[in-house]
Amino acid sequence: MKDDTLFYRSQQTHLIPKGAALFITFGLHSSIPHFLVKKHKAKFRSESELIKNSHTREEVIHIRMRKLKASLFEKYEGIMHKGLHGRHWLKDPAIASIVKEKIHELDQKMYRLLCYCIMSNHIHLIIDLSGSLSYADPLHACQPKESIGHYPKIMQLIKGSTAYQINRYLNRNGKFWQRDNFERYIRSEKHLFRVINYTLNNPVKANISRQWEHYPHNYLAPELYTWLQDHLERYPHEKEKVPTPW
Repeated sequence: MKDDTLFYRSQQTHLIPKGAALFITFGLHSSIPHFLVKKHKAKFRSESELIKNSHTREEVIHIRMRKLKASLFEKYEGIMHKGLHGRHWLKDPAIASIVKEKIHELDQKMYRLLCYCIMSNHIHLIIDLSGSLSYADPLHACQPKESIGHYPKIMQLIKGSTAYQINRYLNRNGKFWQRDNFERYIRSEKHLFRVINYTLNNPVKANISRQWEHYPHNYLAPELYTWLQDHLERYPHEKEKVPTPW
């Protein structure tokens, strides 16, 4: 599959490669207003068509589409980080705990949990669906490949059950999560390092924690701590700029 940056929507055919490791972002309902989603999607579609109609070489189309999708992710991420729209229910430790419990419950059952960060209105999650992630020796998964779950089912379980429990806790009805997820197929060991570094440093970037280790809603699989420190020494410039994980 040439284009490894994908958007999943429940009404479309699912295109995530089997056995992928994924960087996933999903937010609370209305954390990005519908009019902005509609605006950015329309612009994305028009620019996508322009790219495909203007170039014949697949590798050029692939590079330009990746940049376009990175730009869209940055727009959505920027909107959520500003926090000007919607509620910030995930600030409540009890609500964050409901989400954490579900994410950990599915670990070693439907995926291998590598990392997450729960912000006030959105979540970054990194999971391994490969059963034997081979980017570096410390990352070999423990469970057999047959036990790995199907990605749409995973998101349905996380979002569906947590929405029900949280709505009961809040004594409310209605949508809790955004319908769409934004996911990125992880291509290499360095890419994995970048998405983990980016995820863990979200609260530092937002000026709500001085160090990622002190933020209560960050998680890194214990076997990855040494691996992460080794990579921070190998790529010291990455530690400071925390680039968008593209």
